[in-house]
Amino acid sequence: MTGAPGAVLAARGVVAGWGSANVLNGVEIRVAAGERLAVLGPNGAGKTTLFDVLSGRLRPRAGSVALAGNDVSALPLHRRARLGLGYVPQTPTAFPDLTVWENLLAALESPARRGAPPDPEQAERGLARFGLVAARDRKAGVLSGGERRRVEVLRALLCRPVALLLDEPFAGLDPAGRKALTAGLASLPPRTALVVTDHAADDVLALCDRVLLLIDGAVVFDGPVTDFDPGDPAYRRYFGGIA
Repeated sequence: MTGAPGAVLAARGVVAGWGSANVLNGVEIRVAAGERLAVLGPNGAGKTTLFDVLSGRLRPRAGSVALAGNDVSALPLHRRARLGLGYVPQTPTAFPDLTVWENLLAALESPARRGAPPDPEQAERGLARFGLVAARDRKAGVLSGGERRRVEVLRALLCRPVALLLDEPFAGLDPAGRKALTAGLASLPPRTALVVTDHAADDVLALCDRVLLLIDGAVVFDGPVTDFDPGDPAYRRYFGGIA
C-alpha cells in the first residue's frame, strides 16, 4: 500500500488487537494534509488500539498503514517519526528532570525534524502560543497536568510532523488547561493533519472539521462535523448509550 491519493495518513482494512481477541475489524481511515479529524467512540470501541496501530506501537494482523505515501505497516514508532508522524500518547512523555525549555531544545535536535536546522525562535513563539512562557525554566516534573500536556504537544509540533496523533490530550485537565491547550492547537500549521481522540467531545469537536465514530471496533460514522447529527443512531449510542 502506498497510501490513498491525497492522504498523508491512511489505514486500509486494519484488523488488530491485543492477546487473542480482535479489537479493530477492518477499519479504514484517510486523513488529508491540513485535515482535523476527531476519532470518537465509547469505552472499548477501539480508539486507543487504532492509535497504537497508526503510531507503530502495535502491528496490525491484517490491513496496512501508510504515511506520506510510504507503507509503514511494519515500521516502529521512531521510524515513523522520521517520516513525519507526531504522536502524543496518554502517558507522560516529557523529560521530568529537564526544564520546559530543555525539553523543547531536545525536540529541535531530533532526527524527526528530517534535516531542518534548529530554530530556537520557533520554540519561543510556541511557548507564547501555548501559554508556557512563565513555565519556561521550570522542570517538567513539577508542572501541572495541563502544563505538561501542552509541553508534550508543543514538543511534538517542533518536530515538524506531517500528521499529529493526540490520544486523550484533554484527560484530567481543568477548564483553564483545556482552554490553553485548545488555543495552542488552533495555531497548528495549515498543512499539518491532526487526528485526536478524547472523551471531552465538545473540546475535540471544536477543533475538528471531520468525525470518525468507532463502535465495537468498526467505523459507524465518517463525515463532516456539521453532519454529525444528534438524530443519527450512532451519535445517540455514543452520547446517550442508546443501542
